[in-house]
Amino acid sequence: MDDVITASDTRIGYRTVSSLASGASSTADTAVTIPTSIAAGTYYLGAIADWQNSVYEFDETNNALAGNQITIVGPDLTTTEVSAPESVRVGDSMTMGYTVKNGDGGGSAGWSYVGLYLSTDNVITTSDIRLGYYYVAAMAAGAATTSQNTVTVPSTLAPGTYYIGAIADYANNVAEPDETNNALAGSQITVIGPDLTISSVSAPADFPAGGSVAVTATVTASADGADVSQGFSVCLYLSQDTTITESDTYLGEWSVTSLAAGQSSSATTTVTVPSSLTFGATYYVGAVADCRSNYVKESDETNNARAGNAVTVVGPDLVLSGVSGPATAAFGEQVAVTTTVTNATEGVVPGTFYVHIFLSDNSTITSSDTYIGSRVISGMGPGASSTEATTVTIPTTLKRGTYYIGAIVDYLNSVNESDETNNALTGNTILIKR
Repeated sequence: MDDVITASDTRIGYRTVSSLASGASSTADTAVTIPTSIAAGTYYLGAIADWQNSVYEFDETNNALAGNQITIVGPDLTTTEVSAPESVRVGDSMTMGYTVKNGDGGGSAGWSYVGLYLSTDNVITTSDIRLGYYYVAAMAAGAATTSQNTVTVPSTLAPGTYYIGAIADYANNVAEPDETNNALAGSQITVIGPDLTISSVSAPADFPAGGSVAVTATVTASADGADVSQGFSVCLYLSQDTTITESDTYLGEWSVTSLAAGQSSSATTTVTVPSSLTFGATYYVGAVADCRSNYVKESDETNNARAGNAVTVVGPDLVLSGVSGPATAAFGEQVAVTTTVTNATEGVVPGTFYVHIFLSDNSTITSSDTYIGSRVISGMGPGASSTEATTVTIPTTLKRGTYYIGAIVDYLNSVNESDETNNALTGNTILIKR
């Protein structure tokens, strides 16, 4: 690069001088090859006599000479053409064509690689999505290489419109005077993603609060979309309207590992109905494909939900189906009163509740009557019953006479029921005497 020639400069050739008499000279032309790896630019030609120091000289410092300057014109690789189909599905393969040319009037280009890309804009850079890279053999000035290669679109790529592109010598293996003209953007390509929809969802008409029901749903991958290669979930919901969203009441979910385009997957999932729902209210059962995390990048993210049939939430209903005791009793006497409690619906009673026993001077049992005892029941399933005899003491403060034995279930209103008006029952009469 300068006019000081040393053995550390770029050697482009050498010739042999057999011998040389004192005062004699040797002149010759030597064919040399300019290395393809040398950067383009202006250099000095130079020579060094006895560059290997084979001859012992009394002055070793005057063996080099710089000649004229020479301009090295390097290769100039460009992409002149790139092509691909108009559309492709994510995860599928496609053929991309390209032409790489070495500019006229430049130097030969050594081997290189061409990179093939997808870009969200028409400026192709190495930071874009590289689909592959391929070997390009050395080329003389003015030569071109045209080829086609099969590339695979990543299954994780977001659907949408992209530009195809290619970058000649993308890894910078070839030193060029102009490194800014290696890339070319081609036409736009539509990348088609998968499209998941819920094709059906159904459940029984009655939803017992606190109980379990089976919900069946079918998810389908559109035949016009791509395969779904990663796992996703289908979530089940209850909604107060026919628009199912992930803010509705969550019931449960099931998983799908993958789904080919045009295929469906169905599952029946047993879910627990929240006991906090409004009894007697109408809800819609629904499902959302690829719920919560949106793992699957889809061409259409707006059609993943579907409402199914309407359901009615049924709460538990505790009723007394039997109350009985002795026909007579004395003041202060302990007697057994048998009560039967039934959960009359499909709802579930998850916690404990009490049955209170009373004596009344009329046939209507209320909480203002004379309390004589109670028993506790720990939960009750749909349609279940509980019968038990409870020992109670007849109060000594009562007047002698005939009374009604009665009971009130869930006296403390600890259970949320679909019907709170049928908790009391009147049993037989009892004669209280001294």
